[in-house]
Amino acid sequence: HKVIIAPNITFTGANNDAIWGYNHLMTGYKLNDVSIQNCNISFSGGSAIFLTSSILNVIGNTISESSASAIVANGSGITNINSNNIANTALIKGAGRYYEDLAISCSGMKSATNIEGNVIINVGFNGISLGGDSIITVKNNYINTFNIKLDDGGAITTGEGTALTLITGNICINGIGN
Repeated sequence: HKVIIAPNITFTGANNDAIWGYNHLMTGYKLNDVSIQNCNISFSGGSAIFLTSSILNVIGNTISESSASAIVANGSGITNINSNNIANTALIKGAGRYYEDLAISCSGMKSATNIEGNVIINVGFNGISLGGDSIITVKNNYINTFNIKLDDGGAITTGEGTALTLITGNICINGIGN
């Protein structure tokens, strides 16, 4: 299934995830090509974007006030998360999910992943969290004020199984911890 979210749409006040979809093993349902561009997503009760797709492009969006995470792309294929402005993610204690509270989460990635030029301000846990059996590039992101709720994370964190990760040109300031 190819999905294109029309540009310049505003999503406000979702009770859970504002944009959600993932590959379902039991039914065989799969998202094959998803693009979310130039949208405004605010006040999500869960994550702003929670997707798994063989091709995923999340570009030029403004995301604010997410209770869980801003962008979760776990298990996706070719992924580009570029030029997004993300603010005030997972700041309310008890409102997130135990496995989230991240601005950008890309674990279990299957193909080339590019996370570039994003601005992340005020996040409860990690700014960017990575992992998977793929080539992942994290370049020229600005992360300001992270670990507001938890103190065992970082601005950019990696997990096991990452085949090759290039982290370069990022600016990470104001790690808080509690």
